[in-house]
Amino acid sequence: MKKNILLLIVFGAFIITSCKNDDDGDSVDCSAVEETYFDAQAAYNLNSSSGNCNAYKAAIEAYKSGNCVKDVDKDFVNNQLNSLNCSN
Repeated sequence: MKKNILLLIVFGAFIITSCKNDDDGDSVDCSAVEETYFDAQAAYNLNSSSGNCNAYKAAIEAYKSGNCVKDVDKDFVNNQLNSLNCSN
């Protein structure tokens, strides 16, 4: 009987741990990336300096490369990136 209980515990633990999502550490925290993107956008809209422009451009590129852009927003974000001229 003790062997059966031990076997059930081990089996239960195996089932529970095998059901967890694998986290390989490569996932991007889209909420943090989006926050950086929106903060950079706001800063650039208030002051379109070269520094704010470059920060905004980098934030857009991070937003895109992290696969955080929703399909419906991809064209809008690409247009934002293409319209930036940071050499001013």
